[in-house]
Amino acid sequence: GCGGCSSSLPKRTAPKVCYKCGERGVCAPRGDVICMECLVGLMQKAVRNTLTRTRSSAPQEHLLLGFSGDGGSLALASLIKEARDSLKGKKYGLTVAWVREA
Repeated sequence: GCGGCSSSLPKRTAPKVCYKCGERGVCAPRGDVICMECLVGLMQKAVRNTLTRTRSSAPQEHLLLGFSGDGGSLALASLIKEARDSLKGKKYGLTVAWVREA
């Protein structure tokens, strides 16, 4: 595998280049090999799209992020901050709440 993702293709027959840009691939989340830069770009786009789909008449939306302190929480917090900073015209407040995992 390639970290936390799995590929249905056997390791020796899997293509080694990113399906989006042709660079060296690092992960195959759905059978398509992708490089780290394109993977991060896709995640940023998904977060931005989720934020822009929010249809509110309020001048400012407020986001609450549960944060456990692990790598996944840190990555999501970073993606949300980048998406929030890149959106023009719509402002989002952000509150982070620490969540203890049992």
